Amino acid sequence: MASSQPWWRFLLLLVVHLLIQPDGCSSNEGKFLQVHVRKANGLRGDPTGATDAYVRVSYGSTTKTTPPVSEDDNPIWNISFDFGKVISGYKLEFDVFDKDVFFDDWMGSCNVPVENNNVSSSCQLLKDAIFYYGYTILTEADF
Repeated sequence: MASSQPWWRFLLLLVVHLLIQPDGCSSNEGKFLQVHVRKANGLRGDPTGATDAYVRVSYGSTTKTTPPVSEDDNPIWNISFDFGKVISGYKLEFDVFDKDVFFDDWMGSCNVPVENNNVSSSCQLLKDAIFYYGYTILTEADF
């Protein structure tokens, strides 16, 4: 004998369950990520001169890069990038490099979970250098 509950009730319960999961995409629906690359202090790239530092920012499959700041061990970028919709479980990755003629020197990285609406923070790179960044989660009302 078949169940007295129609099949669509099971499907409805499944959909509701998926919608209320804390790591589901629904909690980020209509939210957009803006990343702020601020500055770095104490970079030491080349032994013969100051660094020509730039930052590569990755979020999911999207990567954006700042222009290099020439001959400065304490570069200031103050640049923002829009990364589109917030995706649950994705992390921001910041990689700092010293631009050179043949091979760029990697100076360190930060991996940051995207959890709060507004973040302004820093992380330690190689050789005790400090990198400053931030991000903002915007909603459609912010545009």
